[in-house]
Amino acid sequence: MNTIAARAPEHLPTFRDPSGTVVLEPDRVLRYLTAEGHNALTTFLDSEFAAKLAEAGIIVTTRKLGAPGARAPLAPVVDAHRNFHHVVEHRRIPFVTYPCEWSMEQLFDAASLTLDLAEQALPHGFVLKDATPYNIVFDHARPVLVDIASFARRDPSATAWVAGGQFTRQFLLPLLAHKLGVPRIQDTYLTHRDGMEAAELRSLPGLTKGLRRGYFSLVAAPLLLERISGAGPLKPKWEPKAASAEKAEFTMRWIFRSFRRQLRAVEPKRRVATHWAAYQRQVPSYSPEEFGVKRAFVEEAIRMAAPKRVLDIGCNEGLFSQAAVAQGASVVAFDQDAGVIGALYQKARDGRLPILPLVQDLGRPTPPHGWRNRERASFLNRVRGNFDLVLGLAVLHHMLVTDGVPLTDAIELFAEFTTGHVLLEYVDPKDAHFQTLLRGRETIHEYLTRERFEAQIAKYFTVVQSLEVKEGLRRIYLLKKR
Repeated sequence: MNTIAARAPEHLPTFRDPSGTVVLEPDRVLRYLTAEGHNALTTFLDSEFAAKLAEAGIIVTTRKLGAPGARAPLAPVVDAHRNFHHVVEHRRIPFVTYPCEWSMEQLFDAASLTLDLAEQALPHGFVLKDATPYNIVFDHARPVLVDIASFARRDPSATAWVAGGQFTRQFLLPLLAHKLGVPRIQDTYLTHRDGMEAAELRSLPGLTKGLRRGYFSLVAAPLLLERISGAGPLKPKWEPKAASAEKAEFTMRWIFRSFRRQLRAVEPKRRVATHWAAYQRQVPSYSPEEFGVKRAFVEEAIRMAAPKRVLDIGCNEGLFSQAAVAQGASVVAFDQDAGVIGALYQKARDGRLPILPLVQDLGRPTPPHGWRNRERASFLNRVRGNFDLVLGLAVLHHMLVTDGVPLTDAIELFAEFTTGHVLLEYVDPKDAHFQTLLRGRETIHEYLTRERFEAQIAKYFTVVQSLEVKEGLRRIYLLKKR
């Protein structure tokens, strides 16, 4: 079983599912189940349908451990009214991410997988009772359903998808909001656990928003029906039933086709130009010859470090992430520009590369959030000590200038991230790119010299080798943690 140690802070056991709780241990993921939850999950796990999904790699692989205390610790106390009788173990995904860190392309693929599983469950007699992005984790560039307890036996006569409203609020409406130009949709998942409401999109400015694909079916029509009914958001007072199982299945297939049309209407388009891409064209950091020297040095440094797990900070298009993959490493790559992350994700997905792209700003990283700030770990705590090579190329000067981070703190953070090596680029304040970031505040970083920079890194690292790439202005260091 593939398990990778995680160095996240202590988590609360999950508590929203009445049939069980998930506990994250340092090297494995355990799900404790009530008697009822065990019966339901066993019914699913013992089915050919579950075996097919696990073999395809689109649900997390799971094995039964038996009663607590055998091969798992005694059940944690989550609720005094619940007793846990059985335990299963899930494969640990190497790096857990949350929807607030995904590009829109990742959110769309997570929605597609959720809808695929709901449709595929139909002929096997199951229903997907939850449809939230929090049930999806990306294994590199591939979405995987980890909450397999979301599958339940379906009432053969039922003609409604119980998770349809949740799918709309947590997938379709955020994707539509992105199409309507709402910036940083990812932040919605930090502030609205249950997703968006149609009324939030109706209040957006713009006279042409009603002409956008998906707006009528997801916003205008539901709000019109609410107003006609006078009863607020429409909630059926009974579960609609069909006269026969055949008619029920026909109706359910029609419902899923309708959701599929709505999902296609809000599919994000590939963005060809982004802020940072344009910025680099305006202020080129290197000549083609200089960049060739930099690239050769970085590739040789990666070969020398021989990493297994790489963190690429400010990855941009992912050129050096792909260089690490070519040396046999798996990579978590992040950038604050959602456009380049969306493009890198599509490249990694289509090429089946072991790269996990994320939208992340190191100056404002994902905080711990959820109940007591312990349902979901902060980005920094998920990163610390989980990588044996960190790429910090053309990123340190952004931290110093844009975020105002002290040099000592920045170097210390790099040391926390790695268990082995760091590739770090020094950019002198006289560099044209540095000057552009300063915007007339040149005196703030007068202290920064190469000698002082090297004195700071010496507190945490030894220099394996270094190379001046731009005379007097830029130098790259391969560092080994002390």
